[in-house]
Amino acid sequence: MVGAEQTSTSSKTVERLLWFGGLLCLGFCGLTALNATNAEHITERNYPATPNRRTYPRPAQGLDAAHVEGRLEISALHVSVPILSECSDSALRLGSCHVAGTATAGGLGNMGIAGHRDGSFRSVRNIQTGQVIDVFGDDGHFQYVVDTMAVVSADDVSVLSIGTQPELTLITCFPFNYIGAAPKRFIVHAHLLSVQSN
Repeated sequence: MVGAEQTSTSSKTVERLLWFGGLLCLGFCGLTALNATNAEHITERNYPATPNRRTYPRPAQGLDAAHVEGRLEISALHVSVPILSECSDSALRLGSCHVAGTATAGGLGNMGIAGHRDGSFRSVRNIQTGQVIDVFGDDGHFQYVVDTMAVVSADDVSVLSIGTQPELTLITCFPFNYIGAAPKRFIVHAHLLSVQSN
């Protein structure tokens, strides 16, 4: 009888722990969604998107205005995400980020923008040469055209080499369906096509 009572008590303890864990997960998801709405409003207010933007899935966001640099759109893939100024893991859960030390949009050199393969850059796996990438920022609207895609090792920083022409490099983890820390990076390289100043 004592063994049965101990098993029953253990089962109830495990059940309570599972309920508590589930509630913590729901709370975390709710907080992330709430924070996400804030950055999307900031991004839309400061960097109006293209007219057909409303058909895109709403990305996750959630930082204050000081951290939002602009918006990245790939209309062919229905991608529209904020560009954040910090590249922390928490920022990458909320949008894409401008890689520190790389050029600004439209400036001479290579602008690096990173995003999670299972988040804001999920659709980047389907990108093709010739497609247009739009970057909206304080200085205007910059259109880039995709030149090449490549898979490189995670420590290959040469993909962000400073060039003499305005360029854009998108970076995300690879393989796309990999579970855990992916060993490689998927790189999209594009050149500047046009500029519309604000």
